[in-house]
Amino acid sequence: MSNSELDECNLFVKYLPATVNDEKLSQLFEPFGEIVSAKVMVDHVDGHSLGYGFVRFRTPEQAANAIQYMSGFKIENKKLLCKLSNVHTGVYSNNTEVSTNLYVKPLPLNTTDEGLRRAFEKYGEVAECKVMVDRQTQASRQIGFVRFHEQRDATRALEAMNGGHLDGGEKGAPLIVRYAESLTQKAARRARKAARMMRSTVPLQQPKAEMGGGGMD
Repeated sequence: MSNSELDECNLFVKYLPATVNDEKLSQLFEPFGEIVSAKVMVDHVDGHSLGYGFVRFRTPEQAANAIQYMSGFKIENKKLLCKLSNVHTGVYSNNTEVSTNLYVKPLPLNTTDEGLRRAFEKYGEVAECKVMVDRQTQASRQIGFVRFHEQRDATRALEAMNGGHLDGGEKGAPLIVRYAESLTQKAARRARKAARMMRSTVPLQQPKAEMGGGGMD
């Protein structure tokens, strides 16, 4: 990920205890510099903390200092994760186009459409949820898509769920969550793939050997 995709003053803070609100979050980080804003993200239905938030400092140096000292800091049996917030894309994402649709993998084999929805709907209103399955066997491909009504909710879910687990535990491989490709991006990717295949199948032209020009003395 390039530095242009990171907000160097804004921190993403994960694994916050349920007792931490906006005011307590600000108090936690104010020793490291001037805080512009501090916000704990909450469930849009019941108002309960989602366990993560954002802290914006006045300068990148203040933010870097906070990361150095607060990432791994223990509070109420929780160990905080602090890092720079992603502006355009999620971690591990090669897709720079922000959208309402998220790509999620690897899902547990027993994940259903409804289970996937339940895991993500606390971040906002989900318009559509789908676990991809093999056409012949109907077995899960361990890939899913979650589309939100609002882009800001999709971004909140990406920030919170990327690197986490569907059930909130620690078992299994961590999830990779990123913005799904748009139709335009998908078509461009397929075109590039087809072009590479064509180049690989075109036989190389062997250079013709030069004829010897030996004359008679």
